[in-house]
Amino acid sequence: MDKINWCISTDNGIQLSEPSMDLAQAYLLKSEIAIHTVSEVSDKAWKMTAAYYSLYFSVYAVMARIGIRCEIHDCTIEFVKHFLKDYYSPEDVALIVAAKNMRIDAQYHVGRYIDEELYGRIIERIDSFCEESEETVKNITKADASRIRSALRLFACLK
Repeated sequence: MDKINWCISTDNGIQLSEPSMDLAQAYLLKSEIAIHTVSEVSDKAWKMTAAYYSLYFSVYAVMARIGIRCEIHDCTIEFVKHFLKDYYSPEDVALIVAAKNMRIDAQYHVGRYIDEELYGRIIERIDSFCEESEETVKNITKADASRIRSALRLFACLK
């Protein structure tokens, strides 16, 4: 809980914003472009980077639809873990974390071992993960968004 507390209280961390279907759609488009990039490039480092961002942008689309913004990737993941449990499973969160870590390794640690099995699972899962996020954006109700926003407000007051 310390991490989520920090994320709520830090600059550019988890913040309420205006719910926006337009912004959510823009992030879904960014996710689709990243998915397309995965299929177009041959370099594993670029594939992993695009794969991570396809997942990240799809989750961020859900957050935009609800009216949550965050500029710190680890905090975005914490928000998903704590406040979007009805939409993303612990396995989904683990997938995003694994993709983020592999992206970091691929970008900043040239020559580091890549777990081929995990790499394959991430690449295999991005399409369905992003489709599920798109469905969430379409189907989340104002009442759902309000409940999540209220839970965040309450949590921020109690910390």
